[in-house]
Amino acid sequence: MFKKSEFQKQLCELLQMKIINGKVLLQDCKLIDENSRRSPAYSDPMYAPFYYHMGKLVLPKNFLSMSFSLGLLEKCFFASCKSVDNVLLVRQNESGIYYSPRMGIQNIRKSYKGKMDFIEGDSRDELVSKRLKCEKWDFVLINQECGYDDALYMLEESWACMSDNGIVVMENVNDIKSVKQAFHGFADSVRKEPIIFDTRYGSGVLLKGVL
Repeated sequence: MFKKSEFQKQLCELLQMKIINGKVLLQDCKLIDENSRRSPAYSDPMYAPFYYHMGKLVLPKNFLSMSFSLGLLEKCFFASCKSVDNVLLVRQNESGIYYSPRMGIQNIRKSYKGKMDFIEGDSRDELVSKRLKCEKWDFVLINQECGYDDALYMLEESWACMSDNGIVVMENVNDIKSVKQAFHGFADSVRKEPIIFDTRYGSGVLLKGVL
């Protein structure tokens, strides 16, 4: 079980050192648009590297991504975290948009070689819900630009399937109002004090085993 203050302090110190940036961590990844490599977010040491640094501090076995797309943040996490042996990637359905998981899975495979499953569907789908309940998830990543209801639902569904000492990380908690409101509202409902890291878009962390 983490001591919240120590966890927060160590991760903040690693971020402030800015010893690595996204350009280095993601140089071997495939992107839909190669021009993205010139974007500020791509090279920002306070965005993708957040997950690389966090991977040094936590030791999850079961990893759940509730908003899988290109696998870039997941890839950064696995570059430093070698304890994971089971990954589930959930892709939220977007009506009318074709999606293939091939590129994202290839990106993750640059850092992670273990068991990995992919499922696509709305987070409210019974098939998705049943699959989530097959494991106790130690680490959950939610990185979705969505409305309040969808953000809250993903938090509720994943939290119910997390291990006693699990961790959930939600992106965009400073940048998108609906996500911010859902994250803080959920934290209040489960009586957990959130940790907010001032990364590029705001990364919110809830530690399930810490009061």
